[in-house]
Amino acid sequence: MDNSLEILQGTSTDTITKQYGVLADLIKEYNDKTWFSIHILANNFIQIIVYYEIPEAKRDEIKEKFDGFVRNKRISYSNSHG
Repeated sequence: MDNSLEILQGTSTDTITKQYGVLADLIKEYNDKTWFSIHILANNFIQIIVYYEIPEAKRDEIKEKFDGFVRNKRISYSNSHG
C-alpha cells in the first residue's frame, strides 16, 4: 500500500464536496482508509488535505483521473462565468 494525498481547495463548500466525492469514488474500490485536515485560509478560502492509502501501482492512475476531473471543472467554471 502507498500513502498519497490530494489538496482540495476553493471558496465554496459545494466545490470541495464535489472534489471529495470524486476522489472518494476513485479510491473506494482499493481501500477505505482516508484521513483529512481542514484549513480555513484568508478570504474564506477552504483547503482540505486528504490522505489515503491505495496500492502503489494504482497511485498514478488515481492521481491522473482526479487531476483530469479538477482541470475539467476549472475550465467549465471559467467558461460559465465569463
